Amino acid sequence: GIKKGIMELADALLVNKADGDNKIRANMARAEYNRALHFLAPATEGWRTKAYSCSSMSGEGIDTIWSVIQQFREQTTGSGVFEKRRQRQTLDWVYSMVEEHLRASFFNHAGVESIRAEIEEAVINGHIPPTVAAQQLIHKYEGRY
Repeated sequence: GIKKGIMELADALLVNKADGDNKIRANMARAEYNRALHFLAPATEGWRTKAYSCSSMSGEGIDTIWSVIQQFREQTTGSGVFEKRRQRQTLDWVYSMVEEHLRASFFNHAGVESIRAEIEEAVINGHIPPTVAAQQLIHKYEGRY
């Protein structure tokens, strides 16, 4: 089936292996994706998302796809969308690294490690709700417990 959540994020969809006995099925899949894309808002303002078929074995369709990529880059660079997206990705990367560090710091904290199994068991057995468990773990991490 079609994965709507992924399609909503895409600026283009590529159906590979459009060669040999699979060519008809690949082109049918491309047509189905294009019908579905018609009903979705574009992932990038001012750009219409389309599906394309290609064959990495024969090279058929690769030139078209490369041309679409270049057109997308030119349009988004000219409108400033490309730079804004790149800046957002850079900031997302920063906060992803912060979250990764905090997560490791939290779960490697001696105090958290000392009560984690007990807290997990209490939650699983229904003795304390998840909100209380989280609060106890955080307080232990912050040295308030």
